[in-house]
Amino acid sequence: MKVDIRKILVIALCLSGIFIMQCREAIAFENFAESELLSEIQEIKNEGSPNSQVNLTFKLANDFKRGKYPKVSKAEVHALASLLSLPNDAVRHWDAVALRYAGPNADRAVVALYVALAEIECSNASLTSEQAIRLTLKELRHTAPESKCSPF
Repeated sequence: MKVDIRKILVIALCLSGIFIMQCREAIAFENFAESELLSEIQEIKNEGSPNSQVNLTFKLANDFKRGKYPKVSKAEVHALASLLSLPNDAVRHWDAVALRYAGPNADRAVVALYVALAEIECSNASLTSEQAIRLTLKELRHTAPESKCSPF
């Protein structure tokens, strides 16, 4: 029987009451209005080519850095955070970068960032999602647990 660590962590955090508002919003996630940002996120999810997913997520992160999305809704943050569950580490890296620039509602992605950090597989790559996730958590004034891969 395979245990889904992501579900266990989210349930534990929800039950603890620490992130109760985020949990309620995550449950209501399906009820959001369509926006350009949500369309771009859906395009990334639907893209079949891993390289194209990376390129689209890189573009999205740069759009955030340039201020294309100055006001990001709670639903958009949840959609953006959902990209952290994709298997491609480069997509998770650029998604964490985008979340860093998502504004005040980005705090609602903290649970997803912690889950993604817990699921990281150690790599010798020079650019990993672990580095980006840790920096994003720091920017959002949250402390990441000690790295299981390398010192940061």
